[in-house]
Amino acid sequence: MRALTAGAALAATLLAVAGPAHAAADVSVSAPFLQITADAAADGITVTQVGGRLVVRNDGGLLFPGAGCTATAKNVSVCDADGVTTIVADTGAGDDTLSNRTTLRSRVVLGAGSDLFFGGTATDLAAGEAGNDRLAGNAGDDVLIGGDGVDSANGGDGADKCDAETVTACE
Repeated sequence: MRALTAGAALAATLLAVAGPAHAAADVSVSAPFLQITADAAADGITVTQVGGRLVVRNDGGLLFPGAGCTATAKNVSVCDADGVTTIVADTGAGDDTLSNRTTLRSRVVLGAGSDLFFGGTATDLAAGEAGNDRLAGNAGDDVLIGGDGVDSANGGDGADKCDAETVTACE
């Protein structure tokens, strides 16, 4: 009985001193989509295009590659771009940043938190939820929806539709 009590006390101590949660995201390809799903922590995700590959980086934490992707570092994956036309992402709760530095369309749900979104050169659809979000569509005919909070949206070039407390370059 004493060993069991000591073991339970050790387990409780280890749980009490566990560090803070770290951000993590999963990335995979299921053409025509590059899919990114993040947990409820602050992620800093950037997608770039290099030749026939998509490079996905999470400066906020870990990145776990799935089908069509290979890890090159604990927070970087390279994915096959063949047949991919759209980035689909759900960043989960937390103060997240998602940057689409590609020619691909994107459909992004930013989750609760004060989030940042930077669209690419194609059409982007970005939806913030609770929190004070800043959304920038850049080129393309974008739809930017701030959600609850004091949000700002800048459509950039193109025929953009925006729903936020502060809007710029929107129709």
